[in-house]
Amino acid sequence: TIIDRVTQEIVKELGLNVTAAYTGLSAVGAQDQGAVVSRIIVLTPITIIGVLFLVYLIEPRISRVAVAGLALAGSVLMGLATVGAIQGRITLGSAFFGLLLLGLGIDFGIHLLVALRDGRAHDLSPDDALRRAINISAELIVLGAFSSALAFGVLTLIPNSLTRDMGLTAFFGVLIGMVLMLTLLPAGWLILERRHAHHDSPAKLTIPGLSSLITFSIDRPKSVLAFGTILAIVGACGIPRYKTETDLEKIFSNDVPALAVADRIQELFETATTTYTARVENLEQARDWK
Repeated sequence: TIIDRVTQEIVKELGLNVTAAYTGLSAVGAQDQGAVVSRIIVLTPITIIGVLFLVYLIEPRISRVAVAGLALAGSVLMGLATVGAIQGRITLGSAFFGLLLLGLGIDFGIHLLVALRDGRAHDLSPDDALRRAINISAELIVLGAFSSALAFGVLTLIPNSLTRDMGLTAFFGVLIGMVLMLTLLPAGWLILERRHAHHDSPAKLTIPGLSSLITFSIDRPKSVLAFGTILAIVGACGIPRYKTETDLEKIFSNDVPALAVADRIQELFETATTTYTARVENLEQARDWK
């Protein structure tokens, strides 16, 4: 990015009527990473708003939703900070999973909020409702968090820096999110409730067709199990039909300018921009390979 900017400044200062642009793997990688980072910056607040709106559907009190959002943002920032402290850097993989953590971390809070509302709906005091919610949800949240953290932690064993950084961020982010949802969220909720006690109705989110689907699964368990098995077999049979994509033009974003520059060079000079290096033993072998 710096090289490209300085190049544009030089061309502008010289008053050249030319278009200057770079291509090659380095330019493609830099431009693609820049495009991803800029998109993450835009999508992060949108994702936070969307996630908190889903929480609002079961918890209409804005103050409680705000506390959940504070715990959620804290888990993302603290997860990134932990990885940064360990590795001395935050990479694209870390930032990418920070976005995904918004959806994972709020799951812990939703379980707790539902149990809290249910306790208040049964006329329990704020303290008793909180204790009841912890007894109902805490162990489930901890087990779910540790299973997710373990699954993501396995990614740190893969010899690829992007994947390893993503796994490291996921491991710490999920665990920190669990801790904050079990501490900061109930603490904030309890403070709000002690100041302004509010009788809650049971948390309920009506999803069209969900009740019918569950009822059908209960009434016909064998049929549902057989259908699921068939779908799994069909999916497994289709795996060999796919290939591992190695074409970088299909892996990198199509909006990367460096790829358009490469196409233009191919059009003008009928030559590829890729550099190949090979070891030859003698001049005759070099001529044959040429």
